Amino acid sequence: MNKTLLIVAVALLMAGCSKKSTPAPVVDLKVQIVGKWNSTSDVEVITKDGAAWHTYDIPGFIYLQFNNDGTGTRMWSDGPRTFKYTIGDKNIALIYDRIDFPDGSFGPSFTDDLAIKSISSGALVVIHEDDVTQDGSLYHTVETEQFSK
Repeated sequence: MNKTLLIVAVALLMAGCSKKSTPAPVVDLKVQIVGKWNSTSDVEVITKDGAAWHTYDIPGFIYLQFNNDGTGTRMWSDGPRTFKYTIGDKNIALIYDRIDFPDGSFGPSFTDDLAIKSISSGALVVIHEDDVTQDGSLYHTVETEQFSK
């Protein structure tokens, strides 16, 4: 009886271990990111020398549009700004060109590196981090932007 019980227990263990787990499907960010993402929240948290300092709701950001060809538009309440983008494993780099204004001034070119916190068919959350040292203090900024499609 004990021998039969042992054989049954070993068989159950082997059957339980032999099941292969199905890996999560690979998400192609280059395909999933394409489309118009409407801003639902844009919050900036700043620490000063490691201590909580300020939290801001950033107004005026309307949407991000990613096109199939690696270009896009970021729309603010005061107008659009176009960019080219590249996608890494869990990040997006938005590369903005210089803008020349009629009065002779210009908006400089710059790159905005965004870490992808999460993405699904209807929601996108990205993080932008930045450090600035001013008057001997280190200001660390974490901006969390949330979007819906």
